[in-house]
Order: sequence, then structure tokens, then C-alpha cells
Amino acid sequence: MQACIIHTLKDETGRIVAFANQLPSYNKAKRVTIDLMRSLPEAQGAMALLLSDIIKNVREQGVEEFDLGFVPLSFKHKQTDSNVQQVFRRAIRPVFSIEGLEQFKNKFDPQWQAKYLAWDGDKLDLPQLTSALLKSLSL
Repeated sequence: MQACIIHTLKDETGRIVAFANQLPSYNKAKRVTIDLMRSLPEAQGAMALLLSDIIKNVREQGVEEFDLGFVPLSFKHKQTDSNVQQVFRRAIRPVFSIEGLEQFKNKFDPQWQAKYLAWDGDKLDLPQLTSALLKSLSL
């Protein structure tokens, strides 16, 4: 976070109601990547407003791509979830809303790119794999 640009949205009293951090760019890429996005529950629409503002500002600076980050374990491009996918989605739901994040990001008309996780199919590895995924999402 210390190397990031922090974008904030304040209410009329000056209180921060939403923030997003912009990851550092490397290799002179003309891409901005937002990583962590948070807003107060009572600040309805704050995150959409903040992101619209960020997009407008970076576009004026010549940025060509705006990356909203990824939606882990999203299987929207699949017709049906496999049993393994269903287990992961159920396990992650109490701490992370995959559907909510995907729905929010869809407001910005993104170009989704699939990313994959390789697994050898050993069902005995599922608890350890699920634990590792949960841990990575909390970082």
C-alpha cells in the first residue's frame, strides 16, 4: 500500500466514504490497475462515483487501459459449474461475494479475460486447496 496511489471520495463533512488503491505500473505500461476498493455501507453509489472519477482522470493522463482487477473463482463464462467449482463457491461465500463483485464491475462494461487454476483432480487436496485460496483472497 505504501507504493500505491490512494484515491478517496469524501462526503460534505470531509469524511472519507470510499477509497481505492492504484497499483504501481511497471514497464511503462499505459494501464492503471485498481486493487482494493472499499466504501462505507451507508455511502450508496460512492464506489461507482469514485471509480468513474478515477477513470476520467487517468484517461486525461493518456492511460489506455483501466484494470478493475480480477473476480476470483468467477465462472460466468461457463454454462454449468462443476462439483469442484460449486464447493469453492460455497466455501468462499461467507467471506467474499464473487457474484456481487462481478455484478459491480459489470457496470463498467469490462472486457472479461478468463484465468485458470490447474489442479490434478485429487479430491483429498480440496481442503488444502480451498484453504490456500481463502488465504490468498484475504491478503
